[in-house]
Amino acid sequence: MILQGFKYNRFFDRFGATGSTLCLIHCFISAFIPSILAVLGVDAVLNSQFEWGFTAVAVGFALLALWSGYQKHNSKIIVFAFVLGISGLILSRVIEETSGHHDHHEVQTAAISNHHAEQDHKTSHENGFDWHLIGTIIGVGAGTSIIFAHFQSMKVTRVLDTKRISV
Repeated sequence: MILQGFKYNRFFDRFGATGSTLCLIHCFISAFIPSILAVLGVDAVLNSQFEWGFTAVAVGFALLALWSGYQKHNSKIIVFAFVLGISGLILSRVIEETSGHHDHHEVQTAAISNHHAEQDHKTSHENGFDWHLIGTIIGVGAGTSIIFAHFQSMKVTRVLDTKRISV
């Protein structure tokens, strides 16, 4: 296997935790106050390709941190938090893509209108579910899970390193 000799590197957890935190902030702002992104001139981050790219980077670093960290700490709780977070991020993206979420944002940022004032927004609510909100909640929960996993991985490996040095 290619990664068999792969050693734990805190960089993966540090970068992953930072990226996941930015992802969480992005998800929150995109969902609840997207017009502020247009006002600031950064509404390109509402683009579907950008969000899939952001998801791919977060998942990639989570997998690298998971793989390298597990070899060092063997924590099933951390593995569970990573797997839950990765699965949730992908599920969130799929829900938002299939709910018409991005067409909705393009209309919104072009007009810089109120989130619930658009005509197209009604379609995601017609069946009784706000799939955009459900996708957002899943995404925020998944991001939180990944952030937790990165910080726990750093904490546990630091403790293990301290014990090995002092022995």
